[in-house]
Formats: sequence, C-alpha cells, structure tokens
Amino acid sequence: MNVLEYLNTAHSTDGLPTGNPASEINPRLGLAGETGYLLTVLKKEVRADAPTPKATRIEVADELGDIIWYASTIANRANINFIDDVLFANVKRLQSSYIDKNSIPPLLLDELLAPGGDIDSATDSGIDCVSTFGKYQQLAVKASWFAHDKSALVPYLVQIWQNVGDLLKPFGITTPSNTDTVESKDQIAKSLGDVMWYVAGFAELYGLSLDDIANANAQKILSAFPPDDRKQRTPLYDDGLSFLEQFPRE
Repeated sequence: MNVLEYLNTAHSTDGLPTGNPASEINPRLGLAGETGYLLTVLKKEVRADAPTPKATRIEVADELGDIIWYASTIANRANINFIDDVLFANVKRLQSSYIDKNSIPPLLLDELLAPGGDIDSATDSGIDCVSTFGKYQQLAVKASWFAHDKSALVPYLVQIWQNVGDLLKPFGITTPSNTDTVESKDQIAKSLGDVMWYVAGFAELYGLSLDDIANANAQKILSAFPPDDRKQRTPLYDDGLSFLEQFPRE
C-alpha cells in the first residue's frame, strides 16, 4: 500500500484528545497497549515453540496494523515526516550499520548480512524506496539473518517493547538521577523507525505482507472512525423487501 495514501487515511481518523501536552501521551499509551497485546498473542508460541496457527497470523496482522496507525499518529502530532524521518531514515541507519558497527542494536550485532549493494542502490533513489510499506519491508528484511527464522521471535519482542518504552520515558517520574525528560524530534523519529523495523520483521516472520496489513488497517479505521465527510448510514439489510419482511423502523 502506498504510504502517503495510508497516512492521509490515518490522520483523518485521529480522534484522540488534543489541545494540551498531557493528551499527547494518548497515542503513546495506545502504541504500548497494542504492542503489549502482540506480546500476549505470541507468548504461548515462545513457551511451547508451536507452529503458527492461522488464528495467530490473523491476530498478528491486526495488531501490527494498529501499531502502524499509532506510530504514524505519534509522528504526525510531533510534526515528524513519517516517510522521510521515520521509514527512510531507518533504512539509512541500516545502511550506515554496515560501515559503523557501533550503531547496530546489540541484539542484532552478529545477525547483519554481509555488506551488499541492495540497500545502497535502493537508497540512491531517495524516499521512493519506501513509497510503499512493501518496499520498506523488503529493505528492512535484508538487514537481518533473522528474516525467516523463528529464533528471532524473542529478540523482536524484547526490542519492540524497549523502543515503545523509550517513547513513554518523557512522561515518567522525574528523579534526581533522571532529570532529562525532554525529547527531541530525532529521538522520537528514531524510536518510531525502530518500531517499524520490528513491525516489518514480525510481518516477514509470519509470512505476512506489510502492504496488506496497512491496507486492511486503513479499511478498518475508516469503518470504525470515519471523518465527517465520509460518514454514511449503515445500510439496512432488509431494504427492498416487502413491509411484512422488514423490521419496524421505529
């Protein structure tokens, strides 16, 4: 799915409270809630090492879609360009990781692919390399041996939870040893980029298309929270039937 089209839909359905700094925690709590539910869905698989049932794949796809919605909403409220500063910047960091290993997340230090031209050539085209969620997924997957390996499940769960936790830190309790609660746009964008990297990883791990996930989520949120100019009455299923075959209208 085209990322810009998705963003237009997502932003038009953002009905969460606004207007004061305290309300800005709402989408972050929402992101934490969806991520927590993803962990809940997958914890049995970690424990039992069971094959992925169809129902789990459906739940994973749904939760990943909601995570994308909250991530894009957080970026929008922080005046962060989701395509440039979250997705494309994340791919660029992956690219630089081949050169500077100090920038690689510790859990992935030994799992990066050998330096290759795929990411280099893709980023040469600019943000077009992440114009769809599918393109972003392809590039994200190239950065880890974990792409099709179920042993990635635990590291993915741990890391995405840590990234979401980073987004909640500014709203935590300030102590004498922790007074730096002011976050920059770069910090928010980096955390969201890491979240999206793991979203792409989960999708690949479960044989899911990030394009399909985003498209399904766009339809879901439009149905649940349509903007005023797109609200319609739900069709009555007995329209067109005779009076005796219809439910009373009052």
